[in-house]
Amino acid sequence: MTFFLALRVIYAAFLIATTVLGMAFGGRSERLGTMIVLTASLATIFIEIPMLFEWNSYRSGLIAVDILALIAFLCLALKSRRFWPLWATAFHLIAVCSHCVVVMGLSQTLQIYILFQGFWAYPIMVLIIFGALSRQRRLNSGRLTTI
Repeated sequence: MTFFLALRVIYAAFLIATTVLGMAFGGRSERLGTMIVLTASLATIFIEIPMLFEWNSYRSGLIAVDILALIAFLCLALKSRRFWPLWATAFHLIAVCSHCVVVMGLSQTLQIYILFQGFWAYPIMVLIIFGALSRQRRLNSGRLTTI
C-alpha cells in the first residue's frame, strides 16, 4: 500500500467516524459542520477522480470546493453559539491559503501542497467530534434541555 493510499484510507475512516458521531450526538452546529466536511470531501473525490495520480500543478476545482466550504464554515461560525466553528473556520482558512501559495508559485514542491490539502481537515473533524460529545455530555448531565 503506498503512502498516499494509506492516507486516503485513514481519512475515510476518520470521516466515517466524524459523520457517525456528529450526526448521532451533535446538535445543529455539529450536524451542519459534519455536512460541510462530508460534502466537501465527496466533492473533492469527484473532482480528483479524472486526475487521481497527476499532481502537476494546483487544482482549480479543489480551490473552488475549499472556498465554498470556507464560506459555509464562516456562516456557521457567525450563526452558531458554539466556539468550535470559529476554530474550524480558521483551520480551513489555512487550507485555502495553501492553495494561494501554490497559485502564486511560491511553493517549492507539490508534495507539501498535497499533504497540506488533507491535513487541515483532521483538526476540523476533531473539533466536530469534540463538539458532539461535549453536547451529549451536557445533555446527559441535565445542563442542556433542548435539542
